[in-house]
Amino acid sequence: MKFFELPSLVFKLQINGVITGNTYTKFLRDFNSAYLFKPKALAVVVNSPGGTAVHADLIYRNIKAYSLLHKIPVLTFAEDLAASGGYYIMCAGDELFASSPLSLFGSIGAVSSLPNIKDLASKYGIERRHYSTSDMDFFSIYDPLDDYTTAKAKKVSTALKEVNDEFRRVVMTNRKGKITVSEDKVNDVVFNGDVFHAEKAIELGLVDGHGRCNEVIKERFPKARILALDSDAYGMRKVYKTLKEKLSN
Repeated sequence: MKFFELPSLVFKLQINGVITGNTYTKFLRDFNSAYLFKPKALAVVVNSPGGTAVHADLIYRNIKAYSLLHKIPVLTFAEDLAASGGYYIMCAGDELFASSPLSLFGSIGAVSSLPNIKDLASKYGIERRHYSTSDMDFFSIYDPLDDYTTAKAKKVSTALKEVNDEFRRVVMTNRKGKITVSEDKVNDVVFNGDVFHAEKAIELGLVDGHGRCNEVIKERFPKARILALDSDAYGMRKVYKTLKEKLSN
């Protein structure tokens, strides 16, 4: 496969809001436009409280794969918030930055909310009828009109533990040698679901330092121009046109 080198460009991706399937779809639309091109570096700006674990993981894996494929550095930046899945994505970076001293990081863990309105439904004469071909119907766990049994609680706990273990592995792998807390205390201090302002996150080794995206890029790559891969703002035609022009120069 042929790749086109664009050493005068740094690609910039923005990930905003709660991470859902729609977030991932937009990410792919923006990201795939540049997949065959090798820039000087990739910058990813995150402003997210998290979202679905799967879509955060898919975005993370795509960024890591792109970095390895083209052998380029990835710099990630948090604006207001990079928590839970937002921080998960940031871990794809070789260096992590806080855009502001007030930027928040962390919430490393997994959570699931299961409301139950069975008693309320019964009060108003609402009857639940559920049919399934299997007794192992996982999604009945999330039925707000069903009894929340010990067996269901165990299923949820098992699923959350698997997500939490993978999140922990991603952090420890990508922040290897940077986490400042001893191994016997890291679960209580870092992997406890808490969030940290920039200075504390830097102290713990979750973040490398302060820096806003454009300023860091200009400092690191003074001759490079930033190209935002944003299909909503620019339309992919403009992105392709810019890339084509750079190739012809």
